Amino acid sequence: MYLFAPTGMTCASCVNSIETHLRDQPWVQSVVVNLLLEEAVIAFTPGDNRGPRELIQMIDDIGYTASLKKTGKSKADEVLADKVCSCQH
Repeated sequence: MYLFAPTGMTCASCVNSIETHLRDQPWVQSVVVNLLLEEAVIAFTPGDNRGPRELIQMIDDIGYTASLKKTGKSKADEVLADKVCSCQH
C-alpha cells in the first residue's frame, strides 16, 4: 500500500472520480481517498509499468495532482495514535 497526497479536490464527486478511475485498472486492488485529509491509500499489484509513478500520472490525467507522501502514516493515524477509548466495551 502506498500513501498519496492528491490535490485539487473540492467535493465528494472529485473523490469519486479518482477512486473510480483507479479502480477501473485490473492491477489496482483498493483505493480509499479522503477529501478532508487530502490523502489516498492505494494498494496495487506491482509489475511492468505499474507503480507509484503510474498512479500519480493517472490522477494527473483526470485533472488533479498527486504526490507520494514521505511518511507511511496518514494524518488520521497520527491523530488516532494519541486517542484512547474510554468506553468499557
